[in-house]
Amino acid sequence: MREICEFRATEKFAKLLFSDNEGIKLSSLVRKVTLNTKDPKFTQAMELDRKIRLEKNNSLFASWHIDRYYTKAEIESAKVFLLKIKSLFEICGDECGTQYDYSNICPKCRGGSKQIGSLKLNLTKVPQTKDISRSLIDDWVISERLADIINKNNFTGVDLKEIIHTSTWVEQYRSFPSGEIKEDVYHTKQKPKHKWYELCITSKPVVLSPLTIGGNKPSDLDENGEYKCDKCGVLGLNLISEAFIEATSMNNCDFIRSHQSFGQCYRRERKPLIFVSPRVYKTFIENKIKGCKFEIAHLV
Repeated sequence: MREICEFRATEKFAKLLFSDNEGIKLSSLVRKVTLNTKDPKFTQAMELDRKIRLEKNNSLFASWHIDRYYTKAEIESAKVFLLKIKSLFEICGDECGTQYDYSNICPKCRGGSKQIGSLKLNLTKVPQTKDISRSLIDDWVISERLADIINKNNFTGVDLKEIIHTSTWVEQYRSFPSGEIKEDVYHTKQKPKHKWYELCITSKPVVLSPLTIGGNKPSDLDENGEYKCDKCGVLGLNLISEAFIEATSMNNCDFIRSHQSFGQCYRRERKPLIFVSPRVYKTFIENKIKGCKFEIAHLV
């Protein structure tokens, strides 16, 4: 497996480590840098970012992502895959009238509300060319095409619920400089051309191994626990490492979710990781499902 990290480095600090011909200068302020995580320069970049954060309250980079590339043999021998939804949209269920139960939120981090009833969204704002997408608070949405494929193959551990379209949504924002929270109400006359479904995973959750690392970014594993909660199982803002599953908690369903979750502790429930069987992986690849990518997950 090759693990490649791409990040946007602030030119002010990038020149402390990289020569002029390293990376791609996107502007006078930002440089795109791509490094194999086994490259010594990657380790140096992470150390420099930590130093800048501690000494200057700044950072070498903020935007980042890691891509993992597997051999054919690794893919063929994999027992389970991590499904990563890459297609993103901004309209969220709580802005469109979806109801939530806040009675049992975590007393420590104030997160963990539960959705009540059907998901409501303005479906014209969902990426129309993608088969699977997620909102900023991880409402999981799939196309009618993908729903038909899932139903046709009788995949287990999943329930598809039709999403209710709403033409009105509310966006909250904090005004400056007063800090007062205000609302803007929006309307649209557009209607969705197709049905869309919420992806709900019903199988028993699996437990992530301590080998699964969460944090803010590769150079910041959130040692202070700003985005972690041991009480309700939030491992951090982002998944940093590959996913490792406790083998004793594994089940035979096609769609599986993790017990632990990632994300910010506000607004509504944090979503777990999504795992799928090799059968689902092959079906998605054969049907060229758009909006997601896969990584191999490991049983330990």
